[in-house]
Amino acid sequence: MNLVTTEATFDRDLIPSSVCKTIIRLNKEGFSALIVGGFPRDCLANIKAKDYDIVTNAKPEQIRKIFKNSRIVGRRFPIVHVYDSNRSFIEVSTFRSGQSVSNEDGFITRDRSFGTIEQDVIRRDFTVNALYYNYSDHTLIDFLGGANDIKDKVIRSIGNPLNRFKEDPVRILRAIRFQAKLDATLDKATEEAIEINASLLMNISPSR
Repeated sequence: MNLVTTEATFDRDLIPSSVCKTIIRLNKEGFSALIVGGFPRDCLANIKAKDYDIVTNAKPEQIRKIFKNSRIVGRRFPIVHVYDSNRSFIEVSTFRSGQSVSNEDGFITRDRSFGTIEQDVIRRDFTVNALYYNYSDHTLIDFLGGANDIKDKVIRSIGNPLNRFKEDPVRILRAIRFQAKLDATLDKATEEAIEINASLLMNISPSR
C-alpha cells in the first residue's frame, strides 16, 4: 500500500453537527475516529453526500459505554448505532482485521476480528470506498489510489475480485450501483469476476 495523505478539497461544513459531535467525543475519549466510504467518495465525485459512516479503533462495548443513546447491532460484524436528538442514528464501526470465518464456498459467515486502519482498508470492497476523512485536521487518507479511481471513473475491487465476490456476492450489486452512480466503468478484472460469479446472487437472501 502507498499511503497518501492530502488536505481535503471539500467543505467540512457539509458534515451534520451530530456526526461532528460524535467524532469529537470519541477523540476526547482518546480514540481515533474517521469518516469512511460514502462521504469522501461522493464529495470527490461532486455528488451530494448522504452517508457519514464513522470508523474508529474503539471496540463496540467501549463505544456503547461512551454513548448512552446507542446500541450494538449486527450478527456477522457488530457495529454501533449512535442516536441523535432527532432519533436518527450514526453508524460507528471498529477497524476490522482480515481474520474472518468463511464457509466451504468462501462466503464470510463471521467477521468479528478487530484490527488497525491498515488492516481495515484491505477488508473494504472497492478502492472508491476506501477513503478515510479525518475531521480533526481536514485531511483525506488514501491507501489504495481511490481518489485517482474516482477522478478516472473506474470501479476497482480491492484484492482478488473472484474471491471478494465469493466472500459476499452482494458486492456484485454494489459494483454495478457504484458504476451507475459515479458514471464509471468496471476495471477488467472486476468485470470478469462479476460475469463468473453472477450466479452466486441466487444464494443471497431477499432482505439483503
